[in-house]
Amino acid sequence: MANTLDVTETYGLQEDKVRDFKEAFDYFAQKEGLYEELLTKNLCQHLQLMGYDPTTPELAQFRLSCDATATGKYTFDGMLKYISKILKTGDMEDVLKQVFRIFDKEGTGVLSTAFVADIFRAADQSMSEDDIQQIITETDADGSGEVDFEEFKEMMMGD
Repeated sequence: MANTLDVTETYGLQEDKVRDFKEAFDYFAQKEGLYEELLTKNLCQHLQLMGYDPTTPELAQFRLSCDATATGKYTFDGMLKYISKILKTGDMEDVLKQVFRIFDKEGTGVLSTAFVADIFRAADQSMSEDDIQQIITETDADGSGEVDFEEFKEMMMGD
């Protein structure tokens, strides 16, 4: 299967699903004049054209997962890996735990609200400061200036 699709890892997805995602990815790459990567700034449009209308937190989480180093680009492998986790588990908590650990470099179990705001700015440059501050205020209801994993999960999943 991997040879016919020119994909080295399918993350447990069936060939027809991988093929569909690959065709969409290649179409977007051709439209953007790129090869084997897409611009993260166009991710929302890509997802919408594939029939998925993400919420702002979902979009930010997807961007963070596909472009964790903030290069401004994402690969098919990154996209497929993220999508496969959602399709296989139907539960984003494991994905969010991994993302939280990446950002919690000190291992303290909390992120500063300033750092979380920076994450949103990097993930979605079109997001307004008011929207970012509203999300931060709702997430850090006690005003501690810190976001633990449960608050992070609620923020990202929109619970």
